[in-house]
Amino acid sequence: MNTKINYLYRDASNYTVSNSCVIRGTLTEDQKRTILSVLDEGEYFIPHAVGMPERKFDTETEDDHPFFELTESDFEQTNERPTMDITGEALAKRFVSASMDGTLTNERKAGGPKEDGGSTMHEAAQRSLSLTIRMGEDAFEIDIYEPESGEVTRISHPYSFDGHPEFDKAIGAEIYSWLSLWKDELEDN
Repeated sequence: MNTKINYLYRDASNYTVSNSCVIRGTLTEDQKRTILSVLDEGEYFIPHAVGMPERKFDTETEDDHPFFELTESDFEQTNERPTMDITGEALAKRFVSASMDGTLTNERKAGGPKEDGGSTMHEAAQRSLSLTIRMGEDAFEIDIYEPESGEVTRISHPYSFDGHPEFDKAIGAEIYSWLSLWKDELEDN
């Protein structure tokens, strides 16, 4: 049995787009409470901050914003295959972590980029990648998830504590490919 999480995008004109994802296993009541307890005003969050897919409208207008709605009744058990390779425990930890650093509700915390121009990075150029790391006895896997496209790339490598140039090259190439794509998009706009 898995858990389906339904969440809703509602723009300022009250038009809605339903979203959902399925995680591995059953989300416990404690995990649900943990997730709901860190949402802004008890229901608002930014899905990509925890690696969940986001679907809005095809075109962006002044009515759009980054927030989605999630309520206690939006969790259900299902036999559907997982669309996210994550457990309820790991997802609850992501929600807590994103709440603590402010990315869950788009609030900046101490130590982050400053609203007063303290960062030289352009706000419109901000993008997210989410990493899921699985460790085995002799090797590990990393899923790199890009929430806007829903694309996931898996990198697998054996442990190597002396040196890891193949891993460095693989993860660097993957991240740089996203940077190149995003930079091209910015230049086209």
